Amino acid sequence: MRVSVFALTCDPHPALRLPLSQWERGRLEQYGEPRFFRFNPSPFSEPDAKSQRLSPLQFSEATSTGRSRAHCSNVMRVNSETDNSGRFENKYALSRSAATQVVEYVRSILSPDRGVDRPQQITSLYLETPDLTFYQWHNDRRIDRFKLRIRGYGQPPSGNVWVEIKRKSGELVRKRRAEVALSKLDQVLAGVVPPDCSALREILSVYGDFDARPKVLVRCVRTAFRDHNTYGEVAVTEDREIVCQAASSYDLVGNPQAWRPIALPHESSTIVEFKYVNCPPAWMASLMSELVKDRVRFSKYATAMKQHVAKPEFLLQAV
Repeated sequence: MRVSVFALTCDPHPALRLPLSQWERGRLEQYGEPRFFRFNPSPFSEPDAKSQRLSPLQFSEATSTGRSRAHCSNVMRVNSETDNSGRFENKYALSRSAATQVVEYVRSILSPDRGVDRPQQITSLYLETPDLTFYQWHNDRRIDRFKLRIRGYGQPPSGNVWVEIKRKSGELVRKRRAEVALSKLDQVLAGVVPPDCSALREILSVYGDFDARPKVLVRCVRTAFRDHNTYGEVAVTEDREIVCQAASSYDLVGNPQAWRPIALPHESSTIVEFKYVNCPPAWMASLMSELVKDRVRFSKYATAMKQHVAKPEFLLQAV
């Protein structure tokens, strides 16, 4: 069995851990606390001579069908009848060194997102209602909820930005987005420039119905990989240097002096996220199994809002 050379040290606070599935509890009873990444063999099949000779990429391809697929629903409680227009997103709070090992492994399997094979700055402007409806939905763990944001890439964001609505129904996440020229953003949101696609029409309808306005800016440095398998999209992202500030306009640059760090779970430095449709590929399921104790519920938006809500007069002034 091939084992990585480092031990996992992140141990999220018990309140941040998600309940273990029956399958995950069985793994812990059999192997104890996961201390190392075990890239080979796959957790879904017994090791054999052939699998020991394969590289991680070759082995994941060899085990992406058959027994591994039959057991996928037991790993992350995935329903095989799930609508492929949505995906599952699992987050893990890791140390910088652990996240680097994950990134280097994933790099050998997935392609760089949007062809950018380097860390890139991402800035998201989250919109809120005057009475903080979206934030309250999150705190109440509402089964069906959504949030609105405008996302830009680069330092500083330039060219085009993405206007997005991100919905969550139980564990399933759906996102619709429309690309808009940054120079035309104000006009599009004001209705001066008519929407040119159904996604933008839907987003603008929600935007108007909820009287959503800029509330908080969140920025991070992201390394991202994305590809597609039989079921749909497969992606892995690594976010670090996550900061935020209150916002009052459709400006994605913000005040250089106002950025404040976002507190990550258990004082970790990086959030790694695995995203997949219906069923994770074998290599991803193996990584998630080894990182089960580091899985967390975490939202950059909600954490940024919480930090500002601690000073409500500062937040409400940004309405």
